[in-house]
Amino acid sequence: EREFGDLSGIADAAHRSLKHNKIFQTYFKKRKIDEFIEEGNLGYIGGWCLFPVYSSSKTIVDIVVRSSSRKNDTRYVVHPSSNSHPYLYCPSWEEVLKNQTIYCTFGIVDSISLHLAGLPVVTGITGKSLNADLLRPLNKRFIIIPDQNEETEARILANKLGWRCSVRKLNYDELECKDPDEIRRKFRNQILLQSIGA
Repeated sequence: EREFGDLSGIADAAHRSLKHNKIFQTYFKKRKIDEFIEEGNLGYIGGWCLFPVYSSSKTIVDIVVRSSSRKNDTRYVVHPSSNSHPYLYCPSWEEVLKNQTIYCTFGIVDSISLHLAGLPVVTGITGKSLNADLLRPLNKRFIIIPDQNEETEARILANKLGWRCSVRKLNYDELECKDPDEIRRKFRNQILLQSIGA
């Protein structure tokens, strides 16, 4: 913030850095979400991949960064205000607001994968930070898509949301994958959608 100003200034600087330096796009290409770089205003700064968090009115309300190196023990870092004022990460608020059934994941990259497959989706800004209090104001029906071995957390969340929520367990063992993102990377959108039943 001292160098680039507000969150928007940081996101813009990181996005320009990512667009003008192809080597910085390695992580996004590996995860096969590089086609979302422009739409999601994704960025790269100081060794960190940057994911701006937008409100439904299209203003940046938070930033999440993820380490681009496996050598770094810290996977995600969030803005200090994130703990007291958590937000939803949504790849496309337009799609979420116009659909009555919304998919929920436990990770940003998983949410981007579902979005690129054509589904309206939201998630918490860090893994399992997704909670019922964040989802209820949307007044939608929700289908939670947990990663492998996260079904318990998904059912706890679904129980808090009641009738409007269900859990969809994907066939991870059969596909030898651990999350929706990996299914999409290995088998493309069609198999991911078939696995979800969408």
